[in-house]
Amino acid sequence: MKKIFAAISFIFLFSQSLTAYASETSYNVKSGISYSQQWGLYIANIVENDGKITNIIIDRLANGKSSKELHDNYGIKPVSSLNKDWWEQVAYYENWIVKHGIESVKTDEKGHALNPDLISGATINIAELSQAVKNAIDEKTEEGGYAIKTCTSYRRDWGIYIANVIFKDGKIFKILTYDLLPNGENAKEKYESCDVKNVTSLTYSDHEPLGNMRTVFLNDVFFKAVEEQSKGHIKINPKWNGEISISYDALKTVKDGSKAQITVIVPEYCMKELPLHQIFKSFPIGLTGQKQVNFFSGIYKEVPELLQEIENQGLHVIFTATGYPVAFFSSKPIPDLHAIKGQKWRSASFWHKDFLSNAGAIPVTMSWGQGVFDALNDGSLEGLMVNVDSGYDIKAHKAAPNILTSQKLWLGHEYIIAMNKDVWEKLSDDGKKAFERAAEISYSTLGGVMEAAYHEQLKILSSNGANVRILSDEEVKFWENTTDYRAIQNKWVQKQISEGLNSAATVLNKINDYMKNFKGLQ
Repeated sequence: MKKIFAAISFIFLFSQSLTAYASETSYNVKSGISYSQQWGLYIANIVENDGKITNIIIDRLANGKSSKELHDNYGIKPVSSLNKDWWEQVAYYENWIVKHGIESVKTDEKGHALNPDLISGATINIAELSQAVKNAIDEKTEEGGYAIKTCTSYRRDWGIYIANVIFKDGKIFKILTYDLLPNGENAKEKYESCDVKNVTSLTYSDHEPLGNMRTVFLNDVFFKAVEEQSKGHIKINPKWNGEISISYDALKTVKDGSKAQITVIVPEYCMKELPLHQIFKSFPIGLTGQKQVNFFSGIYKEVPELLQEIENQGLHVIFTATGYPVAFFSSKPIPDLHAIKGQKWRSASFWHKDFLSNAGAIPVTMSWGQGVFDALNDGSLEGLMVNVDSGYDIKAHKAAPNILTSQKLWLGHEYIIAMNKDVWEKLSDDGKKAFERAAEISYSTLGGVMEAAYHEQLKILSSNGANVRILSDEEVKFWENTTDYRAIQNKWVQKQISEGLNSAATVLNKINDYMKNFKGLQ
């Protein structure tokens, strides 16, 4: 059960955790799923206020598509005796359940309603809808190879925002978002009635395929929020898997702006253009979950030198995503991090290579991909220090099944979602505000989505035979001390100053102080 409390500021929640700031009104959100081979996956959310059901939200996934997002394109309106499409009949059913209760529903052997007043607004098969609602009441979150985790946020003037994270075989499959206005009205349905003439179409370029946590979140949450907050006047057309540009050319591509106006920029692929952004990876431990999201989303206001570095490249930051914690994948038993001494370990970051060296390991440079797995498998490489999802993706656990990790072992990996600055400046004020509101809404659930995916991956790794252990706080502190990261940072700063980047020390200190402030909240 997720509890949401009305407060002046956003309140971020995940799973059973609860945070409250000056709470006035409490909400509960329960979620559940029901799977049918014939009809697909049904998702139900039950919203309660002071113990009373105020809203029910039901959706269906078939062939990866949300029936509610299809809206009038679902296609049954022309053949419906009610002249209503799927979403309209489901909306009627949702409201009926709120008023009468799930126990009042009567159906025939084909799953159609027998209640006369229910039939008057919903002639579709409601048996699966009812089962999903019952499963939400019981909080049944796994069925048919699927699992669901729900993240929520609340703000008094905007209402409740719900993100359902759907997993399939341990990986994020789809994120469904629902926005309820303060009066309980469905914001999506209100948006659909708005005028959507004069659409501004913007192309987004990404070097990764659609299918990992970051790309799915951008596609299903942020881009969707931009369209909704602009009332349909801004449409983002995403291109994935390097269709327009590879990672190393992303900055140049969006700076030009002819093929794509928005892209994702990875700072470590732009060391020359974004030297100050390299600092983030210089910390061996850091923030986790929503605090990590809040850290990156607020960094440009706190450290204007970083923002200036981006703007000097002709770009404007519209969103910042981040990465998963670090995990140590070892082909040999690894009782603790002392065990890596004298062993050959691979890591991509120049910071992490120094961390490994200071810990007594032998850093190995190797191109990412099948060769890393093969090296782990044949013994020429004994370990891999990498973000847990990347190790998961190449199935490193099959060759290196001994895994040590902690959410505090942050990667410091920032993904800058940037727009061509000229394009940004030509947007109307309403268009700019739509992006800003969409970012704020998306930030409110990103931490919960990341935590959900992190724990789900560890669960799958363990079920696949990996020996996964979470490091204790004392072990994390040992790693921080062993890396001697302060000396590495200072050496880097002196090198930057010698090359004319005089702000390096100042920026490092600002980032460090900002991180300390967040850590103090833990």
